[in-house]
Order: sequence, then structure tokens, then C-alpha cells
Amino acid sequence: ASRFTNAFKQLYAQGYNNVISIGNDSPDLNLGHVTSAIKKLEQGNMILGPSSDGGAYLIGMHRSQFNAATFKALPWQQETLFSEMAAEAYSKNLSVFYLNILDDIDATEDLFGYVKKNPYTLLAVFAKEFLSEGSSSFGQFLIGPALQKCYSSSALRAPPFQLAA
Repeated sequence: ASRFTNAFKQLYAQGYNNVISIGNDSPDLNLGHVTSAIKKLEQGNMILGPSSDGGAYLIGMHRSQFNAATFKALPWQQETLFSEMAAEAYSKNLSVFYLNILDDIDATEDLFGYVKKNPYTLLAVFAKEFLSEGSSSFGQFLIGPALQKCYSSSALRAPPFQLAA
């Protein structure tokens, strides 16, 4: 929670007025979702993209909508995150734009469920090639020490994207 809160704070401190955070575990997220979020955020809306498990795959806020203490206190990694964010926005009379609900992949079962529903996607082909039904190696395979090191490398983090005026 602290790292996520600090990331938003740092971006606002660098002069960005709008920040969108996008999760990396919703394979059906597409350019249309992101484009809609950008347009609605520019119109003054807070943006929430709900995950089917109660989380959020996309969060967009203007600096005036962000409160670090409230943001940090949210139930991150819990199935009540989306509902609590929506309730908090409602209590502050914020205008909120909700994106479509998307599935995310947090566990092996989620991956196999996605593969069954979307057998011809690149992710499905990859999963079928490297994993077998009932495999318990999903976590070790995707979140192994080498990949964990790679994902946590600050050298791989891109600077925030800023739209040209």
C-alpha cells in the first residue's frame, strides 16, 4: 500500500495532474479501455476498472481527488477494494466513470479458466505449452526468482506517459 501510495504522490509532485495506474494481470484489457479512461479522466472523472474478484485493474485520479492517507488505508489485495473505493468516491461526491468488469489472473485456477474461455489467445497458447492442468508450478514458473528480480528492477520501469497538449 505504501509503495502504491508513494508512486501516486511522486507523480503528482512531478507536476502530473492526472495519474492512471494499470494492473498487469487482466489479459482482456485493451486499448479501448485505456483510451476511455484517459478521455473520462480529462473530463474530471475518477476512473475505476473493476476486476471480477472485487479488486481493480485500473485506477485513474486527478490530483484533487487523491488523499494519500485514505488511499493507503484501502484494502489492497482484498476482494473489497473496488467496493470500498467506489464508496469512498461516492462519500466525497466525486464523479466516477466505471470501466467494464474484467477477469484477472491471480492463481493457477484463474489462468486455466481464462484458457478455457479464450483458447486461441497468445496467453492461452503459452499456458498450454508450458503448464499442464493441475500443475502447481504456476507461481514458481511466473514468479520465480529470476523473473521477480527482473520485475523489481527499477531500470525496467518506464517514466510516466504524458500526452502531448
